[in-house]
Parts: sequence; C-alpha cells; structure tokens
Amino acid sequence: MKAHKERPAFDVAKIGMCFLIMVIHIMPVNTIPDSLKLLAPVTRVAVPVFFMISGYLFFSKLKLRTTEMSKRDYLKKMIFRNTKLYLFWSLILLPVTYSYRHYGQFTNLKKVFIVGWHVLFGSTFIASWYLSALVIGLIIIFFLSRHFTTKQILLGAVPAYIWCLLTSNYSKLGWLSFFAHSWLRQSAFSWAPYNSFLVALLWLAIGKAFVDHETLLFKGTKKQLVVILGFTGLLYIEQLIIIYFNSYSTNDCYFTLVPLCAAIFSLLLNVAVHFKRTKILRTFATITYCAHASLSQLIIYLYSLTTLTFGEVSLIFLIITVICAVTTLLVARFERYPHLAWLKYSH
Repeated sequence: MKAHKERPAFDVAKIGMCFLIMVIHIMPVNTIPDSLKLLAPVTRVAVPVFFMISGYLFFSKLKLRTTEMSKRDYLKKMIFRNTKLYLFWSLILLPVTYSYRHYGQFTNLKKVFIVGWHVLFGSTFIASWYLSALVIGLIIIFFLSRHFTTKQILLGAVPAYIWCLLTSNYSKLGWLSFFAHSWLRQSAFSWAPYNSFLVALLWLAIGKAFVDHETLLFKGTKKQLVVILGFTGLLYIEQLIIIYFNSYSTNDCYFTLVPLCAAIFSLLLNVAVHFKRTKILRTFATITYCAHASLSQLIIYLYSLTTLTFGEVSLIFLIITVICAVTTLLVARFERYPHLAWLKYSH
C-alpha cells in the first residue's frame, strides 16, 4: 500500500477555521461592534472546510486500500476513533453539558431518548454535532459509493443541503416560517438540519470529488485568490438579500458558500506549505474545537456574567485560547507515558 501524502496546509488551515468557529460560539452578534459584524458570513466557511478536509483525507486513504475487507476495516477504524473522541469529551464536559442541556428536568427514560437524539441529530456537549455528522455522513457516502459515482452522490446531496438552507438563512419565508423556524425547534426533540449529518453530506462529497481530481477548480495561486475574493463578494450580496427579506433565523448555510468553500479547499490542496510540527496543530485544533464552547459557558457561569460586553467576550476568547494551548502542550507531553496513554483520545 502506498504511503499517504501529508498535507501541512490542511493543519495550518484548521487553526484558522477553529478560531472562526470560536468567534461564532464565544462572541454573540449582540456583543460585536457594528464595524465587525461584517465578519459574520465569513465565519461560516469554517465548518464546510473542516468537512471537506475530513472527507478528502478519509477517501484518499480509503483509495489506497485494494480489498473490500481492508476498506471496511478502515471505515471501522474511523468510527471507533471518532467515537472514542466523542466519549472522551462527553465525560470531561459532562457537568457543563448536563446543566446547559437541562437534562435534569427529564425523567430517566425520556432522558435516555433525548440524549440519544442529541447524539444522532444534534449536540450533547456544545458543537459535538460535527463529530456525529462526520461519522454518519462518511458511513452513508461509503456505502453509496459502492453503487453510485461521486457525481451522482454530489447531485443527491444537493437537496439535503437545500433543506439545510431553507431551515437556516431562509427559514422565515412563507410556510417555512412555521415549519422550519418554529415546529422543528419547539420541543425537547428539536432538530436543526443545518447542524446534523444532512449538511455534512454535500461537503464530504465535495472532499471526495477532489480525491480523483486534485486540481479541480484550481486556477493557479494568484487567480485562485481572485476567484475566492469574487465568491466572497457574492456571499455578501446574498447576505444583503437575506437581510432585506429578513428571512433568517440562523446564518449557518448560504448558497454561495458552496463555490466559495470549494475554491478555498482547492487552494489548500494545491498550495505548498512547509511546517514540520503538524501533529501539534492537529491536536490543538481538535482540543479547541471540542472544548471551547463549553469552557465559555463555564466561565460565564462561574463569574455570573449576564450581559457581556465586547471586551469581556474578547477576554474569554483569549483565556480559552490559552487554556487550550496549554492543554495541548500537556497532552502532547504526558500521553507518551503508558499510564497516561488514554490522553490520546482527546484528539
């Protein structure tokens, strides 16, 4: 089996995407000065890029395996690895999650069903939906790939993404106002499709498409940056239309995110980045993603913060970044010891 090519650009990009996600979860819109609110649509490139990187890496490594048995073994390895990661942070963040999700108000039987629902279709600890969406999405595409081409899978994922669009940035249009904005969200079993495996399908399929066509959409570094800038402009035009019609309940999904994120990923795939300590970057990105939002809620609770100023959320952002960086260094140092090997499950 051939060796898999390292992609330092992915690991560097993950750090940037991770900070964008922290902005989404730690800095509510009402705490950000008007001059910085323009950043809101751009922050939404983070999750799609994460999914495309994961999809590309999974299917490029899968391609190196020649037998059906080895491919299934690799799928199982992916499932077990992400399940261990999910369980690790579920245990570490359990007190915060239990309080934040108000699990204590439900009977034991209902609690089991609600937690199960959150694992499959939402989040237990804050932002954990990405991990379950990643696993479910990869499983679906893995088995679809046995019967359909990548192009067919991409086309099949488009309606799922449109559904996510209609329940986020366009959820207040007509009849969607009740169904997507109210009914889906007004119960213990509420569902946000844009934070589930449905939204992951398109991004993972795009990542898979790049496995066979690495130069897909790539125009050269300088031209690619111009293309990205152009699609960013279209993103803001779409944002102005959404604001004009007041059609949004959340801003997770945009039509123009698809070409913009695909162009960004194409650049990452084809740009030369030289960085030796990529493992530490991956560890930091994973730990920060899993812990940041819960740490934010913990700090707000401990200091009884209610109305937050931009200065306060900026300080929280800095504190969490430092905590995650120190945690990353400690994990990298101590996971080498046999009795602390379990620390590797944190990333």
